[in-house]
Amino acid sequence: IPQTLESVVLVDDGRVHVRSKAFLYVAKYLTRPWRWAYHLRWLPAVLLDLVYRFIARIRYRVWGKFDSCQRPTEDQQAHLLP
Repeated sequence: IPQTLESVVLVDDGRVHVRSKAFLYVAKYLTRPWRWAYHLRWLPAVLLDLVYRFIARIRYRVWGKFDSCQRPTEDQQAHLLP
């Protein structure tokens, strides 16, 4: 089990998306304003990943850091890989 989460991986309809592209495809299921990010998916992955890494570097200063995370509900667990 990794000690740190290095990136986000999304498998959708057999296609694998990583880092910024994974976030953008997840964003289409979120509420506004996050959903608007989905429209940036046409930008080059190199550019998007630069922004992704920058945000990852400053995320704790912007959103804070928590000692624990919320456990998923049974309904949410049905959508996760075992």
